Amino acid sequence: MSKVSVIIPVYNVEPYLERCLDSVINQTLEDIELVIVNDGSTDGSAKICETYASKDSRIKYICQENQGVFMARKNGFKEVTSDCVTFLDADDWFDFDYLKRLYKDIGICDMVISKSYKGNDGTIVYYENFSLGLYDTPEKMDYFIDNMLYSKEYSGKGIPPNVCGKIFKTDIIKQCIDDIDTRLDFFDEGEIILRAYLKCKVIKISDISGYNYFHREGSSCNSIKPWYLSTVNEFYNSMSRVFLKHEKSESLMQQLQAFCMEYLLLAPKFLGFSPNVFNIRYISPFLNTMKDKKVVLYGAGNIGKNYYAQMLKSEELPVIWVDKQYQKYIRYFHVEPVERLTETEFDYLIIAVLNPDVAAAIKTDLIKMGISEEKILYKTPIEVQGVL
Repeated sequence: MSKVSVIIPVYNVEPYLERCLDSVINQTLEDIELVIVNDGSTDGSAKICETYASKDSRIKYICQENQGVFMARKNGFKEVTSDCVTFLDADDWFDFDYLKRLYKDIGICDMVISKSYKGNDGTIVYYENFSLGLYDTPEKMDYFIDNMLYSKEYSGKGIPPNVCGKIFKTDIIKQCIDDIDTRLDFFDEGEIILRAYLKCKVIKISDISGYNYFHREGSSCNSIKPWYLSTVNEFYNSMSRVFLKHEKSESLMQQLQAFCMEYLLLAPKFLGFSPNVFNIRYISPFLNTMKDKKVVLYGAGNIGKNYYAQMLKSEELPVIWVDKQYQKYIRYFHVEPVERLTETEFDYLIIAVLNPDVAAAIKTDLIKMGISEEKILYKTPIEVQGVL
């Protein structure tokens, strides 16, 4: 029996596939099983897969009609014989010692999560809201579950719910994968991971970095999906059925709603709307000046929602989003009380309201709280029409 199985779904990735496969077969951990699933590729991917499988007995090659990436992973998993399994996308690749370090790290754990991955422009931190180490007690696992999608403590994303950059005990995935709705496609990884989290008794967050992610136009994450809204709805309904049965259902449902709300804000991108059609009415005058700054967003009304959507699109999310009436919004967004500002480090605070007099009153209150006036920013929002 091999120590680790690697599942790679393949669909029309000819230019990247050899780099991917080489990174696996040349691992310093030689005792591996590689399961390649060709999901009906129409380019030269099939020929590459066949060539590699003919030369390496550790490779299992499956060729199926196009059924989507989830069915490719599911059918690949049926061939797994190792105690541990990990996933790799066919345009990505591993560092050559990655599997050896992952396997050494898993020990008593049900899952090991790499804290970061390497993107096209260098190392990119996956998440910052969890400490390294073992989550191996009921108290630590409670914290993990309470923050796995959205971190309450840090008011930000939890752990991205994708299968790559993680290694699992095979039995954990086996308990989850057959229950997943095959129609989900875009959210299939989320279904696998979130169900797996709830099955785990011990999880380790490791400082291992060795997964290389290749961002490319035309990938599944960057392609138009006319069925996008129905998929978000199916994902929400499917995970709701799981979360509502859990003892921490209230916390899990709030996280799920916040997570889905972010993807609803991204709907125009994935539906392929014209770039000349705005899904927002007000543009933040600070959007292009806050890169790499720790920013607080004050205000969760229409202006605040518009600003947040723009920050989300540019991947420059606020470190915290606050409003005096945060209770009105917390069901749908992760908005915090204003008092949290005294516990938060930030470079600037953007007041997101339309009326300058209201903004002036907010600024006065913030200064009374001890916040430096130099950190408080306000300009009248830039109004745009629906179509330019």
